Amino acid sequence: MKERLFGLISILIILFVKTGFADPRAKGGELLFDVINPFSGRFNLTVSTADYAWAWDKQNSIVYLLNNYSRSLSNLQGYTFDSPKDIDDGMDSIAWGVMTFTITSLPDQNGMGVFSFTFTLDLRDEEWSHDQTKYPGSDTHFRIDQHSSKVYAAHEGVGNTEMTNNASYTIWGIWFTNNPLQTNFKVPVTLKNRIEGQYFDFGNLIANGQQINSGNSANYQFNSNNSVNVGTTEYTYQNQRNYNFKWDYSNGNITQTGNLNLYNPQFNFNIEFDPNEKSITRNFRKVYPLTIKNSLDEVGGISTNNIYFKDPITDNAYHSYSAGNGGFVKDNAFDSLDIDILPLEHQKYGAKAVSTISYNARTYQYSGGDFSTSGTDFIITGPTTKTAYYKGAQLSSQTDAIAGNGQKKIVKTSDGYLHQVYESLNKVWYERSTDNGVTWQVMNNGQAVSANGYKAKGASIDYYTSSYNNIIIIVYQQQTFWGTAINANIYENGAKKRNEILVNYYHASGDFDIFNAKPVVSINPNAQVLIAWYVDGEIINSISESGLYYKYGYIYLYYGISWYFSWYTSAPVAMSNANYITISNPTLDTYKSGVQPFQLAYERSNTIYYRTLTDNSNYINHIQEGGVQNISSGGGYTFNNNPSLIAVNGGARVVWEGKNSSTNRNIVFRDPGYYYFWSFNSTGGYYDCLNPNINRPNNYPAYFFGWSENNNGYVLNNSLSYINIKYLGINGQYMQLNNGATPGEMYATTLNTSGSPYYFTKSPSSIGSL
Repeated sequence: MKERLFGLISILIILFVKTGFADPRAKGGELLFDVINPFSGRFNLTVSTADYAWAWDKQNSIVYLLNNYSRSLSNLQGYTFDSPKDIDDGMDSIAWGVMTFTITSLPDQNGMGVFSFTFTLDLRDEEWSHDQTKYPGSDTHFRIDQHSSKVYAAHEGVGNTEMTNNASYTIWGIWFTNNPLQTNFKVPVTLKNRIEGQYFDFGNLIANGQQINSGNSANYQFNSNNSVNVGTTEYTYQNQRNYNFKWDYSNGNITQTGNLNLYNPQFNFNIEFDPNEKSITRNFRKVYPLTIKNSLDEVGGISTNNIYFKDPITDNAYHSYSAGNGGFVKDNAFDSLDIDILPLEHQKYGAKAVSTISYNARTYQYSGGDFSTSGTDFIITGPTTKTAYYKGAQLSSQTDAIAGNGQKKIVKTSDGYLHQVYESLNKVWYERSTDNGVTWQVMNNGQAVSANGYKAKGASIDYYTSSYNNIIIIVYQQQTFWGTAINANIYENGAKKRNEILVNYYHASGDFDIFNAKPVVSINPNAQVLIAWYVDGEIINSISESGLYYKYGYIYLYYGISWYFSWYTSAPVAMSNANYITISNPTLDTYKSGVQPFQLAYERSNTIYYRTLTDNSNYINHIQEGGVQNISSGGGYTFNNNPSLIAVNGGARVVWEGKNSSTNRNIVFRDPGYYYFWSFNSTGGYYDCLNPNINRPNNYPAYFFGWSENNNGYVLNNSLSYINIKYLGINGQYMQLNNGATPGEMYATTLNTSGSPYYFTKSPSSIGSL
């Protein structure tokens, strides 16, 4: 306090007397309490704070936090406090803080002048009182009027203001100034690392650029944007990895600011000056490795290209990551992650697959898996791998992908689309090409035709042109839990409309690989469907049930919504005169340009048999079975195998492999209605001619048949002349000729097995152009 000249004091005494005030008795300090208009002229004073308080370290020029501040003074005539930065001649010093003052006026000898007065004064301005611009003169007076039981506030003896009992004031308000300097008034916050469900400290956190051990405090500014950062990121407890997960904090005295994602590595906050314990905790949670990968199964399941991954801990949005080198790995995926990120609830990890992958000049199409192309959320509870599977177009993992030359594997519908069935990965697949075989797409939403988890084989395909769309029927042999099922599917525009099990056979699970039913299907212009297959009675433990079976019915569009089968008999029919265990390789067709009998051929004991099956409602099974004809007898070969048949107007044409014990296999051709045989090869019998396949254009009387010889493809037209045998310009096995409106739309397809993955090759030129 500045020393006043005696003359100035005299003037003030005169002023106070005139206004009813007396000269303060206490001298020095910046906060002064004294009595005016006294009875006793004495009072008691208590000072305390329910909040924090700070003092000034003059030597180091820093503000520091006090453990507490309180005073209890009695029988005073006056009392003065120095401000924290101006400690000199006051009776005491006071701290910065929100102070509660209680003045108890003491009575005189007559009991007069007794009253109690309480007020709160916020002294949290570091510039009080040494900043003479804000606080000129610096002294603040509180004057106790014992006559009126009132207290007045004034600064530097100017502006006496009556105070209100139990009210709150600020030092800068009394001085009519603003903007208190509070930057250095810091509050302790306890920082912790905790494993969920545990209560011990470990590691550290980062506060104000310094490492703070878990369980210790860091000081933060009041009314300011503060932050704490993750220090220790991972901790192993009882052999379980735990990773920093989420912020938790004491509500009511800490307010989160800025980015409100509690999972961020930085936590932004404001703090209140209340004295309650303040704490911020980084919770840790169990983590496991999470691998997200692609699988190109036909090339050994390698993972390549990209995947999309969504992590709600970060921005909860999908981002692209490389799936190479075994897949994208998130090494610290949280256990049972299911969190709310308002306004979204129950947010989890998510993975999203790409639709196609190009690898080694081949296109692989998404075909299912643990996550979809639209995104799939999931929770993990241990080390986890999520896989998206990809099917290579026109690729197979199997060397017998289109084995079964008597079964149709590829057809062309009236819209010019090619449709193909084959086997890969021990499943049956259906592909379609809309550009005459230049590009292909896996149908059934990229999924296998057959059921997941079980093997399937022996697929055959045919088509029906309805007034709505071209309908595809696929039949195949499906492994089941109890043995084998013969399945029939209806497809429209590449989508499955109907899946029907025609029959179940019970046998040992290991016998599926040797049970070759080789189902065949044909549908006539009336939408009538005939499906035939072979049953091995020895495998199903009933020799008497061996032979050929069929099921006959029709397809129909139910209320214009979906296609269904309707069968003339509920159970399969055993074909007469075909109940032999040595039967194999049925082949079936019907004439598409008019309703004519179904044409059937099959192999039994190295002999080729032929018969017709005619629609006839007068028969109990709606089928009139024609007589069985041995069409290989007299052909000159001991071994007659693997027939392929095509229906023509008024009959059929059949080709098969013919062999004697001392010769290689030749291709044998016969019209069952004509006695003559033709036999062919292109190398003078030096190599086996294998797997012949015959087909014809839809609207022409011509027909063509092809075969594989020394792994080269050859074809011959209905001239049946050696000079017209043509090399197709393709290599491979199991040749299939597709139908077409004209010979110019017919092509040959083979399976090239020179290297894995095996791939289909289409002849560079149409059959009709050769």
